[in-house]
Amino acid sequence: MAMDFGDISVKVKPMIERYFDHRNLNETLGTDSPTAEYIAEWIFDYLAKCIPGLETIRVNETANSSVTIRRS
Repeated sequence: MAMDFGDISVKVKPMIERYFDHRNLNETLGTDSPTAEYIAEWIFDYLAKCIPGLETIRVNETANSSVTIRRS
């Protein structure tokens, strides 16, 4: 399913500001170990509630290391 980037941004930007930007991830995400895998799962679960048909989330840890969560 295709979705306009502006529509996605309306959902993603507040999430980033509330939970990630200049935040202690242990506190905002409720975990002792905010690994890239945990963060990707958390983001998917959060966004799946407000973006119908969400199938994939990718979190890049570095230029050569990423985590991809796919659900159908």
